[in-house]
Amino acid sequence: MKKLVLIIVSIIFFCIACKDKNPNKPFLVSIIGRSGEIIIVADNSIWTSIAGDTLRNCLAASYPALPQDEPLFDIIHMTSSNFADLYKSHRNLLFIETGAEYNQPQVEFSKNVWAKPQMVITIKAKNQEGIIQAIQEKGDKIISVLEDTERKRQMAIHHDNKENKIMEKIKLNHGINLDIPFGYNLDINQPNFNWISLESEHAMIGLLIKTMPVDTTLRFEKNALLNLRDSILNKHVPGRVDGSYMTTERKAEIYYNNYSYKGRNLIELRGLWKMKNGDFMGGPFISILTKGGKPNTMVYIEGYVFAPAKDKRNYIRQLEAIMYSIK
Repeated sequence: MKKLVLIIVSIIFFCIACKDKNPNKPFLVSIIGRSGEIIIVADNSIWTSIAGDTLRNCLAASYPALPQDEPLFDIIHMTSSNFADLYKSHRNLLFIETGAEYNQPQVEFSKNVWAKPQMVITIKAKNQEGIIQAIQEKGDKIISVLEDTERKRQMAIHHDNKENKIMEKIKLNHGINLDIPFGYNLDINQPNFNWISLESEHAMIGLLIKTMPVDTTLRFEKNALLNLRDSILNKHVPGRVDGSYMTTERKAEIYYNNYSYKGRNLIELRGLWKMKNGDFMGGPFISILTKGGKPNTMVYIEGYVFAPAKDKRNYIRQLEAIMYSIK
């Protein structure tokens, strides 16, 4: 009897502890949908117009630095009449509303409206011309918000499922923290270099971390950094054929970006890699160069993908989430 009473009391306390501190706040379910998907709710008259074309050209533009075309986001179109409650918990939603009351085009961003972690975007305009104006003025912001939201979702997954032993070795070798997801293997562990990989039947994903002394003669522009990249790969990333090694595919476009992320200055490169001297492999890469975790050092971190005949966008986004967890 005492045992039963204790169980009942425990259940009561558990329910009290789990009760939301704000009784007016509804319970939010977890998001549904695949990474990179977005549902756009718009009437057919809008969707089949120039305004619809403008929106598709914005959100379905080619993702940068991939060997084959893949869109920034996978678009699912619905009209308001077929947008059922089931879809309200989708990860990314974009609504288009038109009305005479919208004198100026507006773009609104709302988090966790029906689910979490969710992003809901609403474009409000008087007519099709207003919609086009809103996309032209705020298209980059829409893409940036969606990209950042997808990255943070992936980072949260990594943070909750980590390879702590690998992270400890990275901290020891480089003086930095990176959230390495469960399942990755530590292939090379050297004082200033680590090679980490994840292999499946569909893809081979790799992460390279190299710490170097600060080079005061290094010019932080695209060609100089590509030369630095190639020197690191030549030394540390051999191919399957004797004498082969990873290098940059210079014939493909290289994307260069120098900016600040969470107070840290980053130089980012995106492009394609290949194997030199006889090994026929290749794929996309993303890399960052930033201040090292040890005094007077800089650290180079690169993620690469080898996935023949498979889509690679989401693999790159996963690697990006690991790299941008740097602390």
